[in-house]
Amino acid sequence: MFKFITYLCVLVLSGLLLQPSQSARAADSHSVHEQEPLTLAMGMYEGIETSTREYILLGIQEHGTHFILDYRISNGFYLHRASYFTDDNISCTSINCTITFFDEMGNERRLTMVPSNLGYWNITDSHLRRGLELLWVENYNLKHIEGDSAAYRLVSKHGEKIQSLLEGNEHDFYLGYSYGPRAHHHELLTLELHDDNTATFEVYTLGSDPSLGSKHTLTVSRGELDENHLVLRSEENTRLRLSLFNNNNVLLEGFFLVGEPQIPGKSADKAVYFMKVTPIN
Repeated sequence: MFKFITYLCVLVLSGLLLQPSQSARAADSHSVHEQEPLTLAMGMYEGIETSTREYILLGIQEHGTHFILDYRISNGFYLHRASYFTDDNISCTSINCTITFFDEMGNERRLTMVPSNLGYWNITDSHLRRGLELLWVENYNLKHIEGDSAAYRLVSKHGEKIQSLLEGNEHDFYLGYSYGPRAHHHELLTLELHDDNTATFEVYTLGSDPSLGSKHTLTVSRGELDENHLVLRSEENTRLRLSLFNNNNVLLEGFFLVGEPQIPGKSADKAVYFMKVTPIN
């Protein structure tokens, strides 16, 4: 009998210890309500949607009229879609921000923005019919821009060459981007192949100071694995090596490598994707 009473007392005491007090519950509830909602800083945000190969520019402006612009990289940053919205279309909680508006086709577009501890926003970009039927979803990152956007810096430097390509002239010039799990800060890239088996490779880091960009002269080795394989090495920086595969002279896809891996891409820092600039259809 004594053992049973002791066991019962332990159960009751354990229950009391495990059950939060009213003051503790009130404190927890109060702390939840005290969490401040997120805010979107004024200015521009940029990112790359890799499945559609588009450059995205989001603008949050002080006067309350904002925009999101979608540019096709392969068409020389052709403005494919432009949408505008106001403060009334933005709502933020302590967890995420949501931007909801109707695009030029009358479909609902909903951007769910979740901050990352790496300094960018994870975006789920949902496109829905008015009846809320899901059309498609895009996922990408947006980084707040310090100074001029990466696309502006790139086009300011290579605008004449891009325009010449759009007019149908031939140049061994490619626009591209980096992506992959180790490419948290996406980059816009340019690659120009020269007749003397050298190449000029430029990096425009998104959302960063222009001084963080870089330009490299690379030595090109053709046909190391097969006739469609290009290897580009830097004599200045032994860590810089591009292993690319030529797809009908329109696309170059491959890896930004470290060292000399036996299998292309095995030691890749990030994947890279280059496109020939093509006229708008």
